[in-house]
Amino acid sequence: MIKSAILCVDDEESVLKSLKDQLKRHFGNEYIVETCESAGEAIEVIKELLEKKIDLPLVISDYVMPVIKGDELLILIHDINPRIVKILLTGQGDADAIGKSLKYAKLYRYISKPWDQGDLILTVTEALRCYFQEKSLEKNSYMQNATSKLLKLSLKDVDLEDQLLYALEQILSVPLSTIQKRGCIFILEEGSEETPVKVHVGIDENSVNLCNRLSFDECACGRAAINRKIVFNGSFGERHDIKHHDIKHHDTNRHDISCTDMSANGKYCIPILSGNKIFGVISLNLEKGCERNRQEEEFLVSIANTLACIIERKRAEEGLRKHRDTLEDIVIQRTAELTYARDQAIAANEHVKKRKSELIETNRRLQSEIQRRIEVENKITASLRDKETLLKEVHHRVKNNLQIISSLLYLHSTTIGEPCAQDALNESCNRIRSMALIHETLYKSENLATIDFSQYLKSLMGDLFYTFGVDPETITLKYDLHAAFLKLETAIPCGLIINEIVSNSLKYAFPKGTRGKISISLHKRDDNGYELSIGDNGIGLPRDLNFDNVSSLGLRLIKTLSDQLEGSVELNRTGGTRYKIIFKDLSETNAEEEN
Repeated sequence: MIKSAILCVDDEESVLKSLKDQLKRHFGNEYIVETCESAGEAIEVIKELLEKKIDLPLVISDYVMPVIKGDELLILIHDINPRIVKILLTGQGDADAIGKSLKYAKLYRYISKPWDQGDLILTVTEALRCYFQEKSLEKNSYMQNATSKLLKLSLKDVDLEDQLLYALEQILSVPLSTIQKRGCIFILEEGSEETPVKVHVGIDENSVNLCNRLSFDECACGRAAINRKIVFNGSFGERHDIKHHDIKHHDTNRHDISCTDMSANGKYCIPILSGNKIFGVISLNLEKGCERNRQEEEFLVSIANTLACIIERKRAEEGLRKHRDTLEDIVIQRTAELTYARDQAIAANEHVKKRKSELIETNRRLQSEIQRRIEVENKITASLRDKETLLKEVHHRVKNNLQIISSLLYLHSTTIGEPCAQDALNESCNRIRSMALIHETLYKSENLATIDFSQYLKSLMGDLFYTFGVDPETITLKYDLHAAFLKLETAIPCGLIINEIVSNSLKYAFPKGTRGKISISLHKRDDNGYELSIGDNGIGLPRDLNFDNVSSLGLRLIKTLSDQLEGSVELNRTGGTRYKIIFKDLSETNAEEEN
């Protein structure tokens, strides 16, 4: 990764050495520390750093120097890049020089010589923090502005290709640390397994033609489209994941193809998705030595999601136009039939009445078809408007639907006289409520991507104790829970496993009137997995029960759900019953497999 630099300017070599040693002792290798003995040399070093795209957040300059003094140097540096933070070291500087630096160079602070080392380090640390904070805020502003512009353009009647080009230009206009000013957007045509380049910026036509001849499995963009996952390929020297011998033998002009835009560049490939439907890929060239930036990746994903909505809407509009054209052809055809019928009626008076009746009926059908066409158009238009609203209500509606199902099963259980059937329905109610509780917890939380599983687990225990009418003073709960934020695909199987184990304990482990304890622990392991332990000190499972071959639905669910989590489950019958389930968050497992 390219480091940022700190520049120290002083005409005394001993001062420069002292500055550099103090900065190195405090910051280590976090920054490059450059030193210059004159203002002219400092200007050349700054230009060289800018050419190499090395960030220069801070300049520390002495005031008294030959030819160009420190305050004049800081003004020159401010003209080159006003964002650089300036600190002036002064042993002989007067108030006018300091005032001049404050006014024309936006001086951050002046420090008197000899300086206090603690004061210097504190000042430099705070100056760097302010620099990077301001830079981050500016980048956020750029990203918000780019997203806003794209959303406004999406509401206008603009060709899809123009919207894609505008989106790519907006991405490249944001000062992203990972992205070069070059990239392209591939669009997957419906019914095709190719991703032709639709728009591009900064890439020559020969490279574009080469990309268009590649199949899905020959490039990073194809992998992103197939796996519906972001591909961050920071390796340099690879020709877009292809070698010269991969070019098809019929490409007789391959010695004329320039791969300069595709070689020695890492790639950032973001799939354009709506749900699990792939529309294309945004491909961007990476800066050399860059690392994956989560904030910038979220911005790129939001642009990709917006493009997915635009493409989906454009295709729906195209389908609507085709449908309208078909209806118009029908109208033309029917009009021709009417004309022919009218001419026949004039030629044959004896059939006037019959033909008139046919014309009236035909006209009625035409009016009906026109009305149906208007209704279809209105429904499609309303459907397009509703899609955005529906996305916001998914978790809320899933929770409500699960609660309704649970209530229906409970009402049904009250009408059944057979105890076994009632127990089965009640157990199903508990399982459904455990899933509904996850959606309710996720809907109420600020982060819709993950669920605070420790908090959810406590809520689930409260529901189960209430459902089974358990006195908390008779059967106590002991928690040993560490913070765990799980994705929905992991939380639901975990919740069902806990529901089954605790329900069995409450029903069978403690005969009526028996006191006992249920303990639940959740810890994160060194391998980034989780260890879930649930146990009781009750009467235990029957000794003749073979856990590897059980007929009980609850125990089978525990094993099946553990397999679904790609984990393992162990049963310990010493002093009661205890289950230990080891698993990983499925989203993290998928990410590891992709890497």
